[in-house]
Amino acid sequence: MELTENKQIKQEKIKEIQLKLKKYIQPFEKILAYEELKVLTKLNDENYIPSFEKEADETVTVSTKTALTTLQEHLSYWERIGVNELYPSLQVVYEMSPDNLFNVDEQILLNNAYESYPKNRKLRYGVHDLHEYRGKFFPQLVKSLINISGVSKKSLVLDPFGGSGTTCVEANVLGMESIAMDLNPLSVKISRIKTEILRVDGDIIYNEAINLIESLENPLINPPEEQWSEKDLAYLKLWFDPQALIEVSNIIKAIDCCENKTIKEFFQICLSNIIRSVSWQKESDLRVRKEITVFESGTAYTLFINEVKRQVDKLIPYLEIVKQKAELGSTKIIEGNTKEVCTIFKENVGKCNVLITSPPYATALPYLDTDRLSLIV
Repeated sequence: MELTENKQIKQEKIKEIQLKLKKYIQPFEKILAYEELKVLTKLNDENYIPSFEKEADETVTVSTKTALTTLQEHLSYWERIGVNELYPSLQVVYEMSPDNLFNVDEQILLNNAYESYPKNRKLRYGVHDLHEYRGKFFPQLVKSLINISGVSKKSLVLDPFGGSGTTCVEANVLGMESIAMDLNPLSVKISRIKTEILRVDGDIIYNEAINLIESLENPLINPPEEQWSEKDLAYLKLWFDPQALIEVSNIIKAIDCCENKTIKEFFQICLSNIIRSVSWQKESDLRVRKEITVFESGTAYTLFINEVKRQVDKLIPYLEIVKQKAELGSTKIIEGNTKEVCTIFKENVGKCNVLITSPPYATALPYLDTDRLSLIV
């Protein structure tokens, strides 16, 4: 008698999964919540086409073969998910972070850092608050659109108007490859740092921040005449108090002592984010208009140190979760004209799975004016 091997075919079981919607989201987000849930649970129709008309109910029970972990990791607008007991979605965990990391003796561990759900919409968490950027994409919006598109892991996501990098970050955290471009060099720098720092250990960032802050107690002297070209310095003198320029130049010198390239550029972005505050550029104005005020000695050091602390407070807990939960995709971000996207990314022509972008508000937001001083500094 000839023996044959018995092969068991593993069948996916249908599960009853319960979900609870975030209470604090907007009506358009409830519509996106309904659509992303439909796609991820593949209810009724494998070729589901979103209509963007129906809002999700506050609580939902679905019968699906989709793994519970897949829903927990992907869904953007759902607060709690489970079978018998409801647990926070990964998105909610990303949005929560401990405060005052610099005032505790040890770094707060992931398993005891989260004690309560957000009470309102959190659009700036982790790397998404790294630099003020007008017209910034909501990260949950990008994530939900990726979900609704139905693309799988390892897909290639394109953003031809990359802005501050939200699309690339969300694609990478979902395990997808991403490419982006922007004409604004500051946008490209912000985007690159947001994606590159996802791969840096939080302990290293924390220690480098402590070293940098301590170095500014007795800052190295970096005369503005040695930091900037004659042309750039002449322009900056029109917009900064002389003492402010000295302090900014010394901060740049301190940052340059950091050996890790990604962390060094992270600190540069922190500096960029306070430049308007220490200049005579009118802060409430998107344009470059002057409002001369008295500059108090030490202000630039104080504002910069506070910004570094604030960013590290948000960043380290987020990176700990990403490190434990996410299989990061790669990214490539290039400065250039979107009209030339097929030339710049010629190796990717015909290979992009989805395009998610927010075109620039060309008649409303003067991007280069808003950040001109940062670009020159």
